[in-house]
Amino acid sequence: MAGKAVMRTRLVLTAAFISAVVAGVSSQSRTADGVAALARGDYQQAIEILRPIAEDWRSQDTVAQFFLAGLYASGRGVAADPVRACALYARAGSQSERPFGRQAMPLFAAFMSRGQEFNAWGRPTNPPEHLSILPFTRLLAGPMDFTPGIFDITFGKTNVNERVQSTLAAQLAEYVLIYSPVQMAADLPENYEQRLDALQFIKDVPTDWESSRTLRSEIGDYVVVARQQRGLPDWYLGAATDENARTLVIPLDFLAQGRRYEAQIYRDGPGASYLDNPTALVIEKRRVTAGDRIEAALAPGGGLAVRFKAL
Repeated sequence: MAGKAVMRTRLVLTAAFISAVVAGVSSQSRTADGVAALARGDYQQAIEILRPIAEDWRSQDTVAQFFLAGLYASGRGVAADPVRACALYARAGSQSERPFGRQAMPLFAAFMSRGQEFNAWGRPTNPPEHLSILPFTRLLAGPMDFTPGIFDITFGKTNVNERVQSTLAAQLAEYVLIYSPVQMAADLPENYEQRLDALQFIKDVPTDWESSRTLRSEIGDYVVVARQQRGLPDWYLGAATDENARTLVIPLDFLAQGRRYEAQIYRDGPGASYLDNPTALVIEKRRVTAGDRIEAALAPGGGLAVRFKAL
């Protein structure tokens, strides 16, 4: 992907710059040797030099921590390990007055939340359970620019760890599960043109809410969230599961008592799976009240998105 190439170019150019800076300050520094190795593309040598420096618990070498984090993030010279990358960015960022400490903080935030961009250049990409974790970690701090709504799930990739790991229904559910008052449709126009039926949910779903409720969840397994549109009686529901298929019975008692709604349901189609059939989608409508229930059959890596239009 272009994003991965850009990240590599930035890493190498930045490494070349800092190599000169560090070498100028301390020509004897092993950190300078490690960054110089990174700048010339010798990632294995860079790892061998930087790792013992950066991972020493007593170390305050933010330069070594910053560039070793980049190597773990990109999988160059070492197996990709986003958790280690996140931890090293956090350590470097905690010393913002030191070299590259300030630059490390936004990267720590990005790795802590891993938005949809990681489904383009992350290796591995976000696993299916990611959506069931975010509401109880990053999203507790407030809105998030996740960039939801990818319709071209595989973008020509056969390795599931190199593309989006969800179904189309789960992509629609993201608009409810992940709060952002400035939302977007992150895919290409031509991909939406091919699925105008699914695009309708994105056109309908609001970006701000009157009330939000987490109806059911097992963190890391599945999550179900319902939200009422601000200033209107309509409700929206989003659900997502991990790599395991499951059926959830969802009471609709969050709806207004004594009122009828048209449930516009976008669910995983027959045989849907994030692994080999991610775009199978069924769209249906039914009349419901607060006394009804919805039985949500979620495919592996699947989801459910519902608009409850007040009648």
